[in-house]
Amino acid sequence: MTYRYPEKIIMKDPSMSHITKNRFKVVLEHELNHIMVNRIDPNRTIPRWFKEGFAMFYSNEISLNHKLDVLNEIRI
Repeated sequence: MTYRYPEKIIMKDPSMSHITKNRFKVVLEHELNHIMVNRIDPNRTIPRWFKEGFAMFYSNEISLNHKLDVLNEIRI
């Protein structure tokens, strides 16, 4: 979970949340990206879909299936 003011990330220890250290790293990268996007311009609203997509992209959570789903949605 990421908080904006004050900036902080709260995460469970990998052993408590029953995830691997690699998955923990991916989640941490995802949350750090939320912090960085929130710093871009505090006076402007950035759409949530963009924030999530950006965080997923930079933490390598976007798979080929995600890309195909997006392509199917934007086809005219």
